[in-house]
Amino acid sequence: MQKSFIVFILIAVCAFTVLANDDKKSAKPDKPNLSGTWLLDRRKSNVDESSRPNLPIKITHQNPEVKITRSSDRSGHVVETETVYYTDGRGETNPASMTLSTAQEINS
Repeated sequence: MQKSFIVFILIAVCAFTVLANDDKKSAKPDKPNLSGTWLLDRRKSNVDESSRPNLPIKITHQNPEVKITRSSDRSGHVVETETVYYTDGRGETNPASMTLSTAQEINS
């Protein structure tokens, strides 16, 4: 009688362990949420030292939408530029994220 009880307990423990491991395999990992205010860590980056201020990047992440607001210094004024990206593959229509300026020397 006692041997039967011990065998039953061992089988129950094994079955419970198998079921618990199956639940862990089927559970999806949490998706990352990038929301927050981010600053460049110059010590951990390959960027030159600059006199430019380290301005924040603000991210608002609510799937499927990711809004990124970048701050930049233009002639002493902080300008914010917002871009929107979608994680569901629908595509975006953001303005150019970089402006190029050209100067031409005029010879007299």
